[in-house]
Formats: sequence, structure tokens, C-alpha cells
Amino acid sequence: MTEYIIIGDTEKYEGCLVTVVHGTRERAEDVLEQMLTAPTENDKILMEGHTNFRIKDVEEKDQWWNDPFLAN
Repeated sequence: MTEYIIIGDTEKYEGCLVTVVHGTRERAEDVLEQMLTAPTENDKILMEGHTNFRIKDVEEKDQWWNDPFLAN
């Protein structure tokens, strides 16, 4: 199952994971819009040091954040 993530760039790296969005592409678009126009305190923390925010779709085989080994 495809998941959507918000990524951003830092001074040293491109395409850094900012947050995982569970749901549809439309939900990811809404989350990104909120982050850019009316960020919550948590959004501000997640966005710190990043620029060029965008949505990326990730296939299940590439969703390293869901790896049970990493969660333990």
C-alpha cells in the first residue's frame, strides 16, 4: 500500500523525511497546505531547518519507518 510523506531539504541533504501522512494523496495535500500556511507548534518543530517541502509517495517495500525491527 502506498503511503505519502512530506519531505524537505536541509543545507546538507535533499529529500529528508519530515512526517508520514497516513491516508490519501488528498490528505497529504491538506497536511502540507496546513504546514505551509497555518503550522501548529508541532509542525514548526518538524519543519525546523528544512526548506522546499513537498509530497512523495512511497511504495510499501520502501517504507523503512514501518520496519518492525526499527520500532523495537
